[in-house]
Amino acid sequence: MNSKLAWRVLIFASIAYLVSVTQRTSLGVAGIEASDRFETTAVQLSYLAVFQLVVYASMQVPVGLLLDRYGSRRLITLGAALMALGQLLVAIAPVLSVAVIGRGILGLGDAFTFISVLRLVHTWFDAKRSAILQQYVGNLGQLGQIVSAIPFAYFLGISGWTGAFLALAAMGALIAALSWLLIQDKASKKANVSWRSAIAELRGTISESGTRMSFWVHFTAQPTPVTFGLLWGVPFMVQAQGFESWIAFAALTFMVIWGIVAGGIIGPFSARHPEYRRRIVVTQVVLIFVAWIAVLIYPAPIPIWLLFLFLLLITPGGPVSFLAFEYSAQLIPENRRGAANGFINTGGFFASLLIIFVVGAGLDFALASGISESRFAVEGFRLAMIGQGVILLFGLSMFLRENAKTQKLLREE
Repeated sequence: MNSKLAWRVLIFASIAYLVSVTQRTSLGVAGIEASDRFETTAVQLSYLAVFQLVVYASMQVPVGLLLDRYGSRRLITLGAALMALGQLLVAIAPVLSVAVIGRGILGLGDAFTFISVLRLVHTWFDAKRSAILQQYVGNLGQLGQIVSAIPFAYFLGISGWTGAFLALAAMGALIAALSWLLIQDKASKKANVSWRSAIAELRGTISESGTRMSFWVHFTAQPTPVTFGLLWGVPFMVQAQGFESWIAFAALTFMVIWGIVAGGIIGPFSARHPEYRRRIVVTQVVLIFVAWIAVLIYPAPIPIWLLFLFLLLITPGGPVSFLAFEYSAQLIPENRRGAANGFINTGGFFASLLIIFVVGAGLDFALASGISESRFAVEGFRLAMIGQGVILLFGLSMFLRENAKTQKLLREE
């Protein structure tokens, strides 16, 4: 199973995923420029990210069903083409509404990519190796954030909005062509049941506590680093805390590098000691709360060492969210795993879009009520982040509930 062909497929699929992350996170370094270009409020700015994530999350289950039927090669190719189209619309958008539609199309294309790559990992490699490889693929894909944080941010500065996003559109078109040429599905029996039967089977899968538990792992661990890198991180660091732009971009780069290192630790440890997965999830959520409380109660501007500690604590939420798919590989049969992983993968992104919108609403309310003097003032973030805390606490409580049910069922078997 672990042949040269398998490694070739995996390497290029990982590159396709890296580019999809670049497309997804490109808005993170362009948030201030978008606010100026379209003259938006914080809530209106959040529409760019929220609509993208709504489309992404809502498409995960349909994409999972398509994946079980048509394989990864077709879906990754289609996804890259759609992301290219979305970025083209963003590049030429004269008004915010057109840019929002473009980001929605981008979210649609992005939805086809990750679980299709995950499927290649599990079909081309044996179970022991795939458990570790999925962590590496997921975290290496996050190098796309470095592409958006450094070369794209630089290109945005010298060529402007239209030129920078046209370059991303061209990159997406190139990846679509190469995906069709270089990615190959491992020969396997495709699902040939009716859509009605497939949906009924999916409902049965979702009704299982192990599937729901995996969903809540993703819901709870992933959204903090995603929302920070996707939209609110740069405004928080540059305008609320007064850091230079290059420090903010360096911070996003550090998050990617540390995420890869953390994933390289968490993945193998979890594969060897699955009994510790619950503790890892709970500990990570606690660290996220500690990190946010520390930076919000400290008088602005925070010192650089506190920013470093903050990033050190919140970033492993990304690698920890991949434990959801380790649970999935353990609990869900392979022929149902594509659709199930699609459902599970909605968890973190659904939580992310909730947090992005809630934070945007909180920032606007703080400005309108006089709590803060500017749109991205630290006082506004102090109020807005209460919403994030409520969402994460809810997710953690649901994870613990479903984990208890799952463990009880496993003991009874």
